[in-house]
Amino acid sequence: QGFVQLSDCVIHYSVHGNGAPVILLHGWGASLFCCRLLTPLIARQYTVYEIDLPGFGQSTKMTHVRYGLDDQSRRISEFMDKVSTLGHYEFPPVPKS
Repeated sequence: QGFVQLSDCVIHYSVHGNGAPVILLHGWGASLFCCRLLTPLIARQYTVYEIDLPGFGQSTKMTHVRYGLDDQSRRISEFMDKVSTLGHYEFPPVPKS
């Protein structure tokens, strides 16, 4: 488990397994805890990143920012960039729309 500082928040995450990376995202109002039964199955073949989206779980709760899909997508992309620089794994590039 760990924390990554992004431009506007801190993301809580955990990493399990080995192999190509997979990021598990929880639904609205949940946390990475909801992935606890699925993660061991996927981690048999992949490196699984469970993250608490900003505003949920142990990640930063912010009142001064937006939580829309575009905003959360940008944060997930930034998370991938940060984790790659920490040496965990090199994520493939994400197409920008």
